[in-house]
Amino acid sequence: MTKVLVLGGYGAVGIPLMKQLAKVPEISAYSAGRDRARADVVVDLKEPGAYSAAVRDFDVVVNASGFEEVRLAEEAVRGGRHSSTSRRPRATAKNWKRSTAQF
Repeated sequence: MTKVLVLGGYGAVGIPLMKQLAKVPEISAYSAGRDRARADVVVDLKEPGAYSAAVRDFDVVVNASGFEEVRLAEEAVRGGRHSSTSRRPRATAKNWKRSTAQF
């Protein structure tokens, strides 16, 4: 089972991503954020070292939080985790179908 942590997993980008990940039997997805009522893992990315501590037990980390800072990427590299951002080319009906077909 692959453990996936979605930073910002209850936000505008994170919610649809979490729904798609839930459909994959080999993946166990967890949302992360500051709100204890909505997050599976509570983390404030503005706190130094918070990212490293939060991602320690996960195989994959996806940054859907919208929080983009060099320090976050540096912590990801040091911790052996790859980081992606929610920035991407504008979705169109054609490329949206193609990008979600794998789920």
